[in-house]
Amino acid sequence: MTEDSTSSELIVEATRELDAPPAVAWRSWTDAAILQRWWGPTGFTCPTADLDVRVGGTSIVSMSAPELGFPEMFSSWDYTRVDEPDRLEFVFRFTDEHGAPLPETARPPGVPAEVAHTITFGALPDGRTRMR
Repeated sequence: MTEDSTSSELIVEATRELDAPPAVAWRSWTDAAILQRWWGPTGFTCPTADLDVRVGGTSIVSMSAPELGFPEMFSSWDYTRVDEPDRLEFVFRFTDEHGAPLPETARPPGVPAEVAHTITFGALPDGRTRMR
C-alpha cells in the first residue's frame, strides 16, 4: 500500500500467481459463471453478475451472506480499458441493484464513491499467470 505523491490517493497493489494461462485468468473476471464462483470474501456468494465487458460497458455484480446478516450488496464496474487478455480497467462504485450509485450514508464507512481498478494478466513460464 502506497500513497500517491501527487495526490492524497491511497494505492493498494496485490499480486497473485495463478496456475492458469492469461486467457483463463482473464475469463475469471469476464465470464459471469466463473466470476460467481469466487467473487466476495470467504462465506459470501455472488448472486448477481451481469457483465458487459467492453469500453463504455457496465457490469453489475453483487455479494451476499444472509447467514452472517449481510444482505445482497451491489456494485457497478464501468470499463475504461479492455485489452484481452492482458489488461482490464474499470471504475468500481457501490450501487443499488439497478446500478445507481449509493449516497455516502449508504456506503460502507470510509469508502469513496469511486475506486479505479487496474488488473493485469502477465504470462509466466509453464502456462501460469501473474495477476496484479
